[in-house]
Amino acid sequence: MTYQRILTLILLTACINGLTGCRLDPPATVTVEKIDITEVEEDKAPNALDSSFTALLQKKRAEGFDFVALGQEPGWSLDLDSGNLIRFTSYAMPAINSPWIVPVTKENTTTYTTSTESATMEISIVQDSCADVMSGQLYSHAVTVRIKRGTDKDFKTFKGCGTFVN
Repeated sequence: MTYQRILTLILLTACINGLTGCRLDPPATVTVEKIDITEVEEDKAPNALDSSFTALLQKKRAEGFDFVALGQEPGWSLDLDSGNLIRFTSYAMPAINSPWIVPVTKENTTTYTTSTESATMEISIVQDSCADVMSGQLYSHAVTVRIKRGTDKDFKTFKGCGTFVN
């Protein structure tokens, strides 16, 4: 990952957290600790995002989840524990925990439709490469979650990426 991309991600994070004036252009002068990567190709250079992603997958695996999906705007996550639980969390609404349901699979798409006392949830998982819009992390599946809570007239749609952890 290039220094400019790393700096842009840092500035974007600061912008979201209200720490800057939301200027996404990197400053003209940047002081960066020197790292010798002359013998490593750029696409094979060590990547902090890869290590945090690996740590996330290890954590989810330890918790018993088989599949994890993440999305942005607003931040959300979906965890599937085959045979036990479907869990959706988001900054935009309270968490939804649903008992496991048998999905329907057609070609490269797996669909779950579940209802709880508080919400109806439709999950579509498509086997297609997907890149996280904030981090650029690559995933093996594109995921869409549609949720309709209580008296809502319309579904709220969340789009993101996911992968199997086992």
